[in-house]
Amino acid sequence: MRPNSGGQTPRPTTFAAGTGERLLGWLLLLVVLILPLCWMVGYAMACSFGGIGLLSEGWTLQHWQLALSGNRLWRSLLLSSLLAGCSTSLAWLIALWLVIRSPRLRTDRRLQAVWLLPLSVPQVVLAFLASVILSRGGVLSRLCWWLGLSDGVAGFPVLVQDRFSIGLLAAMTVASVPLPVLFMTRVWRAARIDDYLMVACALGAAPGFAVRRVAIPMLWRRSRSLLLLLLLWNFSVWELPLLLGQQSPRMLSVLIQQSSGQFVLDERPQAFVYAAIYLLLAGGVVWKLSAGSERGLGTMPESGDG
Repeated sequence: MRPNSGGQTPRPTTFAAGTGERLLGWLLLLVVLILPLCWMVGYAMACSFGGIGLLSEGWTLQHWQLALSGNRLWRSLLLSSLLAGCSTSLAWLIALWLVIRSPRLRTDRRLQAVWLLPLSVPQVVLAFLASVILSRGGVLSRLCWWLGLSDGVAGFPVLVQDRFSIGLLAAMTVASVPLPVLFMTRVWRAARIDDYLMVACALGAAPGFAVRRVAIPMLWRRSRSLLLLLLLWNFSVWELPLLLGQQSPRMLSVLIQQSSGQFVLDERPQAFVYAAIYLLLAGGVVWKLSAGSERGLGTMPESGDG
């Protein structure tokens, strides 16, 4: 390669290599995600309108009318929304309290690695542990009886498959705490929140006031996208509500599975209606995430950024 007139050797271009990598990435995204998702959405919509399927009798709106006219769908949507919202909010608040109150957790990587262990526990195992601890004959009931707080099994409140889904909410919250804890510890180091707190205290702010006015807003702004993903995850959870929740009303995930997999085949088209509604809701959350990322909301700063 000849040197240019300025005596400098031009750098080789990497346009072709970068274009090839982008094309390969889009191809993998198309094959792995977009095409299967389009097929699932199309199949669910076609079955819900009676166009295809074993019980198909032609295109009709009857299945949508039956699904939307009853109270079963709306009660499941309300229950799923309340449980997902409450468990996500409680998990974020607990994670925030842990990160703020434990400086060692923000710096010790071995302690942070411990929080990875609950993420590897299957939800079936978590549901079994919750049942063993919270049931009327479980560990908590025996402990309350030993301390004299209850009269025995009959005096202990029902916390598993109960009317208010207290045991289910507790299990979903426990399962959701590790992820925001790990995320906030990473944000704390990357955004150098300790430096901002030192500056605020040097300017005369009390430590608690600095945490409320500096640390919490920074953590909240950067964790909103994670909370949306966690909300969608809790909305879609299946094993925990199946084993710990009541059968009526049921969470939407359990309603879809039982309506499509039970022996009553007449309910299968309505199950595809429920699945189509769930896909629309999940698509709305994903669209919100993509719109937020384009505006730079909830992004992770680099280690050198302020």
